[in-house]
Amino acid sequence: MSIKRRLRQSLAGLTIAVLPFGLAANGLQATETARAQEHLNTIQVTDVQLINVKADRDIERHGKRGGPLASLTRIELGNVATTSIAALSGQPEVIIRSALRDQGLQYTLETYDVDPVAFAESLQPRLEQMVRAAETAGRLSSDQATALIARVADSTDSMEKGPRSILRDLTRLQAQSLFSESVSELSGAPLAEVRATLEAEGPKKTVDAYDLKRGELRQAMRPKIAALIEEAEAEGRITADQAESLEERLEDSGEKKRD
Repeated sequence: MSIKRRLRQSLAGLTIAVLPFGLAANGLQATETARAQEHLNTIQVTDVQLINVKADRDIERHGKRGGPLASLTRIELGNVATTSIAALSGQPEVIIRSALRDQGLQYTLETYDVDPVAFAESLQPRLEQMVRAAETAGRLSSDQATALIARVADSTDSMEKGPRSILRDLTRLQAQSLFSESVSELSGAPLAEVRATLEAEGPKKTVDAYDLKRGELRQAMRPKIAALIEEAEAEGRITADQAESLEERLEDSGEKKRD
């Protein structure tokens, strides 16, 4: 099977967070475009929540739909996908956003005659940028970043092995880093020791080992997640309105956890 055909099949399952216009891409009139533009920075993120350490799967929640880091990552990918497809197709971004929201990625690529390989290649610089930013901030080790960057270079072969997989692992590794930092700060234990414990025992046993309470761990992680959102806004990866929406939902989630 050709690379292009494999990409077309795998693109069908790629989830991208885009803006909820509720407008069809085909035949979009000027008035509809204006109305869609008014909502350009509106965002819907379902169940943005703080990490809740109850079992070994909890850190993985950051990589699932609805987790705070996963939500941020999907928004970033949605923004760059919109920009890339608009550039490759010559269509306005507002129309591409609408098509992605209403019909999905595969439909949008086919409708606007965008080569899936060219699209995947256009994502590579942004993927590398995201990995390097996480490394610079200390949320990835040099070895972790190098391994991810090597996969970025090969990411046009399959969307499952490429962008989607890379972003999933980037999210997971950053979640582990935030978790370890929070445990270290609360317990006074060396960060290297906490990371080793997490790797060997998993999150639940790590929390138990340092005699921490779930609530205080959640509170320790909240400002770290908020800082990631602010960083993404400052670097232009998300809009101010998108950042505000994520921060509000993060705050609301924290209030619900305390109730």
